[in-house]
Amino acid sequence: HIPYNPEYDEAYIRELLVKLAGLGAKEVALTGISFEPDKIGVYSYNSETKSFNYYCNKKLPVSFHGTGDIFSSVVMGGLMRDLSMEDALKLAVDYTLECIRITNKDETWYGVEFERAIPMLCERLKDAK
Repeated sequence: HIPYNPEYDEAYIRELLVKLAGLGAKEVALTGISFEPDKIGVYSYNSETKSFNYYCNKKLPVSFHGTGDIFSSVVMGGLMRDLSMEDALKLAVDYTLECIRITNKDETWYGVEFERAIPMLCERLKDAK
């Protein structure tokens, strides 16, 4: 049992990931991780290699419904296209940011305009092969 700590540090995140992987998963990830006020991303752990990975990008001062669904869909799509977990997570962080960036520009109040960012996703997937 690990108590919740809203003011986490890297050691706390690593401990959570190791405990989570201890439930049986080979690879685990925590999203919404931020060690800097203007950055947000994902921290992951591979229990076979005992390696951690942290990837972040710019954090915009807005919030929209549906970004978690978009993130998880891109990770799964990346894995289905034989990307490594690390690369799939990076793609998901960047694509989700692009969706938010495009939506923020238009000041949409509900959900993100993921459709307008699909060309970026396709381009990145093309480059990944």
